[in-house]
Amino acid sequence: MKICITSVGRDLNSDIDPRFGRCNFFIIYDVETNKFEAVDNSWKEASDGAGIQAPQFVIQKGIKSLYRKS
Repeated sequence: MKICITSVGRDLNSDIDPRFGRCNFFIIYDVETNKFEAVDNSWKEASDGAGIQAPQFVIQKGIKSLYRKS
């Protein structure tokens, strides 16, 4: 299963970003392989539409769970 973590940095030691559509990075962590990839959030600076484009990206990546700090 893949988990998406909103992050301010590119690694697992980075702080969690409380924003979803405007976070700096998405950390995609595979719990079965213990591998991860950091993906730049290219919508973070969008004037509008970040709230739609970010979830579409997460769905396309096959992510089943999302974690963000509330």
